[in-house]
Amino acid sequence: MDFRPLYLLVKNMALPPGLLVVVGVLGLVLLLRRPRVGAGLLGLTVALLWVLSAPLTSEIAARALESPRPVEAATLATSGAEAIVVLGGGARAAAPEYGGADYPMPLTLERLRYAAYLQRVSGLPLVTSGGRPSGLADSEAEIMRRVLEDEFHAKVAGTEEGSLDTAENATESRARLPYRRIAIVTHALHMPRAVHEFERAGFSVVPAPMGFVAHHDRPIRGFGLIDVMPTLQGLVETHYVVYEALGTLWYRWRYD
Repeated sequence: MDFRPLYLLVKNMALPPGLLVVVGVLGLVLLLRRPRVGAGLLGLTVALLWVLSAPLTSEIAARALESPRPVEAATLATSGAEAIVVLGGGARAAAPEYGGADYPMPLTLERLRYAAYLQRVSGLPLVTSGGRPSGLADSEAEIMRRVLEDEFHAKVAGTEEGSLDTAENATESRARLPYRRIAIVTHALHMPRAVHEFERAGFSVVPAPMGFVAHHDRPIRGFGLIDVMPTLQGLVETHYVVYEALGTLWYRWRYD
C-alpha cells in the first residue's frame, strides 16, 4: 500500500500555511456551537499568520537551526575532503519549457550553482545525490548531473540515485561511494540534519552550507516596522525553519 499521499497530507497540514488552514477551519466549525472558542481560534489564525510571516520571526528561528558559517572555498582542497556531494532538493517533472524534460526545482538549482563554484575553486570531484520520486523520468541525481555538466560546465564524477530522503542520501552514498571524508552542499537550514545523518552513516563531513536565512555575522535585525510586517518571503523562510525543526525531531526519534 502506498502511504505517500497520506504522508504528504499530514506534512502539509503540520507546516505553515497548512497549519493555519487547519486552525482557521476548526475555528469556523466551532463558531456556531462554541462562539468564544471559535472566535478565539480565528483570531489565533490571524495572529499566527502575522507572526510566521514576519522577517524578524524567520531571522530569530533560523539562528537557532542553521549552520552559522560558510566554508572557506579557497581552503576546501586542503581540508582533507575527497569529494563534494551535493544533495537534491526536488525536481519538476516534465517541464514544458524544456521540451518535457525533468528539471531541478529552485532549491536544487541554488545548491548546484554553489557546488559548481566550489568545484572550480577546489578541483575536487563532484557527486550528486538523489533518487527518483514518483513522476520523474530520471533520478534527481541524474537530472542534477545533466544540469551541472550542460549548464554550469562542471564535470560530475559520480551519482547516487537510490535515496528518497536525507537518511538514505547518507546510507546509499556510504554504500556506493569510495570516499570517506566529503564536503556536503545543501542549504544552511538543512545542513545540521544532513551532517548528523552522514556522520551516522560513517562519513567524516566538511559542511559547505549555502542559502542562509539569518545573517550570523551581524547583530539581529531590529524591531522596525519593516521587520515585523508580514511578507511572503518571511512565510516561506519560516516554513522551511519549521520543516527542518520537525524533520530533525522525527529523525532523532526514528533513527537514534
